[in-house]
Amino acid sequence: MRATQPEPERVSESNTTEAQRFENALRNTPIILFEHDCQLRYTWIFNPNPKFGNTAEQIIGKTDAELLTPHRARQLTEIKQKVLTGGKGARQEVAVPMDRQTLYFDLIVEPLRNSSDRIVGLACATFDITERRQLEEALQEVKRSYATAAHLAGLGYFVQNFENDTVYWSPETYRILGVAPREPAPSYSQYLSMVHPDDRKHLADRVHKARAFGMECVTEYRIRRPDGQERTIRAILQPIPHAKGRSTEIRGTLQDITRETFARQKLSAMNQMEREAVFRDLHDTVCQELSGIGFLADSVREGLELDPQAALQDVDKIIASTKRAIDLARNIARNLKPLSNEPGALATALVELAAYVESIYGIRCRVSSDRNVHIADSLISTQLLLIAREATINAARHAKAREIRITLTREDNTAALRVADNGRGLSELENGQNLGGLAIMTSRAELIGAQMNIRPAGGGGTTVECTWKQNHESSTTIR
Repeated sequence: MRATQPEPERVSESNTTEAQRFENALRNTPIILFEHDCQLRYTWIFNPNPKFGNTAEQIIGKTDAELLTPHRARQLTEIKQKVLTGGKGARQEVAVPMDRQTLYFDLIVEPLRNSSDRIVGLACATFDITERRQLEEALQEVKRSYATAAHLAGLGYFVQNFENDTVYWSPETYRILGVAPREPAPSYSQYLSMVHPDDRKHLADRVHKARAFGMECVTEYRIRRPDGQERTIRAILQPIPHAKGRSTEIRGTLQDITRETFARQKLSAMNQMEREAVFRDLHDTVCQELSGIGFLADSVREGLELDPQAALQDVDKIIASTKRAIDLARNIARNLKPLSNEPGALATALVELAAYVESIYGIRCRVSSDRNVHIADSLISTQLLLIAREATINAARHAKAREIRITLTREDNTAALRVADNGRGLSELENGQNLGGLAIMTSRAELIGAQMNIRPAGGGGTTVECTWKQNHESSTTIR
């Protein structure tokens, strides 16, 4: 008889049931599972959220109206009742305000049917998405802050893909280029058609070099917007590296620098006019004085042989004239030097300007300064001094004034610099003369955000007035 071999011992299966495995898998997740009967009473719940303060035993047999405040319960009851009556599942994000924060849940509700396909309750699941919502809100806030900063800076962002000729424009890019946001961003060739014909090749070359050599570059060019307006754009082009070597994408920023470009051009023109004014001063004062010294020197050379005593008198004249020429040159140089940031620097400089005008033109020039006018910005005070200088020289040289009054005043939050004379008035303007000097003063006022006003003075003459805003902390605010 053949011996019976014992069967090998089988590895015993885990005693863990499917329900236990399910519970173990979901225990530490943000998922809550529960069921309702047709009266919306909880009949079963798994993994209740501890933030609500109720255990499963405290929840079973109760409705949302018994567990939550009326406002919180109403929203949930409406969703669940709609599924009960309609027989169709629903998914909705719900917000549950708590004492310190609002909780957000992704709620899924499905009808629970028996073997006869009759609805006998609801099967529900919720996911706690509060952390996700907080991250989304933080991201939206970052996007809003970026959009605000981009708008204030006038900075647009773009990504151009050359492989499939697609482009992304930020909202600010649409605004800068004058294209409606609902319109699709144009292709590269279409965008080039918006560029000014004289700048088109320049931009195309810069883009080509950026792609070919993988180097970031900054370029400026003009565009013509769909409404016909011309704008000057500063673009930063940054090629995105590609494994094959040549970049297929370029990202970058666009900034509308039309005003900046106009200001640079205007400042350049103003500086040119200022150089011409300095040249006139040198020619009409220092050069004339030096010419006189030259004549006196010739006279001394001839007089040394004929009348040595008279020649000595001419030498004294040469010494005096040389001193005057030195003083004139110093005054011109002083006017070109920026003032300090000291609040009283402008008032002191105006007094020196008056003394200069009196010494050169032999006319009365007086200064009156309000102690409440404080300017701690050297750029502003220097431009105001140059405006006063231009106005006084015009009054003395062109209007043939006999007296000039320079005043620095303040009323409430408005400060004013005025130069009034009793000369020939505005007839010079009517004859088209001295427009360069007036243009210089106007440009300087615009540079610091001040307002210029030139009007007839009472009893004849002209008043040149420059006004600006000054706050109550005794510092200047240019707007």
